Amino acid sequence: MHKFYRQQRIEPCEVLLLEPPAPHKKGVVRILGSIGTYKTSMAWPPLDLMIIDGLLSKEKIKSFIYDANGTNGTWRDVEEIAKLTKPYLAIFTTSTTTILHDLNTARIIKRVSPSTITAAIGTHTVALPEETLRNAPDLDSVIIDEPEMIILDLIRNDFSFKDTAGICYRRDGNLYKNPAQEKLKDLDFLGFPSHHKLPRSIYHDPLTEHLPMTITYGSRGCINSCIYCCSKFYQPLRLRSVEKIIEELKWIEDLGIKEVRFFDLGLTNDLNWAKKLFNEMIRNKIKLTWSCEARVDRINPEIVKLMRTAGCRSIDIGVETADREILKTIKKNITLEQVFEAVNIIKKEKIKVMTHFILGLPGETKETVRKTLDFVLKLNPDYMALGIATPHPGTSFYDFLEKNNYLKTKDWSKYDPLQEPVYDYPEISGKEIYKALSYIYRRFYLRPEYISKRIISIRNLRDFRRGVIDFLGFSSRFLFPNYR
Repeated sequence: MHKFYRQQRIEPCEVLLLEPPAPHKKGVVRILGSIGTYKTSMAWPPLDLMIIDGLLSKEKIKSFIYDANGTNGTWRDVEEIAKLTKPYLAIFTTSTTTILHDLNTARIIKRVSPSTITAAIGTHTVALPEETLRNAPDLDSVIIDEPEMIILDLIRNDFSFKDTAGICYRRDGNLYKNPAQEKLKDLDFLGFPSHHKLPRSIYHDPLTEHLPMTITYGSRGCINSCIYCCSKFYQPLRLRSVEKIIEELKWIEDLGIKEVRFFDLGLTNDLNWAKKLFNEMIRNKIKLTWSCEARVDRINPEIVKLMRTAGCRSIDIGVETADREILKTIKKNITLEQVFEAVNIIKKEKIKVMTHFILGLPGETKETVRKTLDFVLKLNPDYMALGIATPHPGTSFYDFLEKNNYLKTKDWSKYDPLQEPVYDYPEISGKEIYKALSYIYRRFYLRPEYISKRIISIRNLRDFRRGVIDFLGFSSRFLFPNYR
């Protein structure tokens, strides 16, 4: 068990919040609908659980968070935590890629404490609640919407499943699904994520400039609905108040944290709100460096200049493909011209830009793959992330593949953006798409000019060490793909 937990006095609590161990040593991401293996050496705190714990703490309900994924914990560690906390309710996160693995959590909890109520959260359980329960005899319930208020209501209802909206549950060998609960409109009611309850020294990613770092959020939902994205589970767009975010950021500084990742589907989706947030960060002299995601149609010189002044050091933008017809098909609602303009604006302010691309979206062919490669090289971002389009149950993309009989398996462990696709198209096979993924990564990151730029950017020993770790991770994925 990680020393952070060994050094604590772990006492019984009412609610245990668990991020299960990873299925393998590379670690996985399960945050708010995210799926798949980490692309490089990184670890993010479990924001879903931090938000739930923040609400429970605000409501004076005793809870404990255990992050087995980030700390390289084991099932034995989970068992030990369960013995020490003796929870009345145990809640754990899931994802499509890891669902069958994650369900072991319920079995282990019941083995230690048969009377503990077990519940799973995650967009996979929202899409397939009955299937999830059928696959896990020791799982009592799954949350079928945003979890915070449902969990609070369950506790207030004296843990009565039948009286709590938003739950699918097992009783007397039968499965029951309650009506959905209305989405929470006032995100401020949730309080602050529990940054202080996790081992801050372990969290990082390739773009982190200062440690320790943490994750928070300014909004929930999105202004768009791409056919492959889990944003549909979090609509509509809702905003936290700027005043509460500033209060949280000051608290984060007081904790000794140096950097923040805003885990929003687009921090600048509402430009007026974003402008107010950045101005208040500047006025309040927030010293944190930070990163975020932003849509290219919500990037302009004024907002990016404000972001830089407020401490922004890197921005992720989703491009997905260089084929205009595919962009229309997936309902991305952006243009390639907007992509070029956004990257130039970000670079001009000396902010790092990470572009995200996806192979295997409907309409993909060998020609569209070549277009994407040519576009990536011409765009020349600071960093490029590439993944396989992974059909998440409940999305239009999944329905499209199923309707056209393109899906080859429903073994959820294979639904990983860094594995061979679980589908073939008439124009291009899954195997060919996967080979293209490795080829594009090599073409982008092994360019002499790119390597030279990375070497020149090394400022200290930590930068050098991080560069070596990133290269080793890259090599294991794309130079020696059979290495695990």
